[in-house]
Amino acid sequence: MKVLAVSCSPHREGLSPGLLRAAAEGAREAGGDVEIVLLAEKEVGPCIACPSPPCWTTLDCNIKDDGLLLREKLNMCDALIISAPVYFLGINGMAKDFLDRMRHYGPNGKPALPISAAGGTGKGCINALQDLSISLTILGFRVVMPLPVTRYNAEEALKEARERGKRLVKEFSQKRPFSGLSEGYAWLYSQPYMDWDLADELVFLARMAIEGLRKKGREDLASEFAEELSALERYPENRMERAVSLHERTMHAFNAS
Repeated sequence: MKVLAVSCSPHREGLSPGLLRAAAEGAREAGGDVEIVLLAEKEVGPCIACPSPPCWTTLDCNIKDDGLLLREKLNMCDALIISAPVYFLGINGMAKDFLDRMRHYGPNGKPALPISAAGGTGKGCINALQDLSISLTILGFRVVMPLPVTRYNAEEALKEARERGKRLVKEFSQKRPFSGLSEGYAWLYSQPYMDWDLADELVFLARMAIEGLRKKGREDLASEFAEELSALERYPENRMERAVSLHERTMHAFNAS
């Protein structure tokens, strides 16, 4: 199984490239033939919406940079791993430029493992994961095991990325083509996180911060916040306002502990 692993970070090291390498190593351990591409080492300019562009009908592009070679690799692979950092609550510009330049010419339904990595507050990890997954679906991939990561769960996420890389090769080696884009969308929205809104994301982040507090030995704070989280999930009145407040307070408590 030929696996293409693409890091969309402008850095060669860090959380997002580290997650990509962990997933790639897992895929290799499972017998996959893995090629890692760091976009930090490539030149991929933005799509400029050419008049009468050749890219929709043939494997060609009017922009002469590394985008065309990467498009070839994308179409030749049997599976894809892609990791993108979160900027301003969405995928970063490098990831967007890469995805905008890609095109699909061959069989659809090939599996793709998307990973989003958010530092700071963690906000945007779900929105970015959704951005990645929608683009991958339009490009003909079958999104599997989407993985959102923040600094709250970074250590565990590196292990999880490796396991999901293994599973990508072991469990999804058989191609499962879609009959059309509508089936692709139906599959996408059956996957975890894809129908979440911002309030869902904030609750998710608060839950991770609470677990982080427990690992830091602050069970007192964790228990107090966990009770509030449980009440929020049982009684959703003013959900967004309460989710914002809970996320901010759990984050500050995590930072101070």
